Amino acid sequence: MDLDEDFMGMPLTDTGFMTEIKKEEETAALAKAQDDMEETAKQNSALLAQAKERAKNLIQGYVENVGEQIGEEYTIEWAETE
Repeated sequence: MDLDEDFMGMPLTDTGFMTEIKKEEETAALAKAQDDMEETAKQNSALLAQAKERAKNLIQGYVENVGEQIGEEYTIEWAETE
């Protein structure tokens, strides 16, 4: 068997589960995933509508809960943007 030792690394440290991921790499991966999800949603109008509705419900629920805790009542009005 002919092995090229230059291409061999320490097991589990070069590419395994113990590999450290830099913050920049994590940020780039999350940004790409978000862009991919956004592109998929743009191509599927039903999926995009569901995502928008879910986001509205989450935001509204959060604002209402915060208002209740501080003794205030808030009304949310949504405006569509392009």
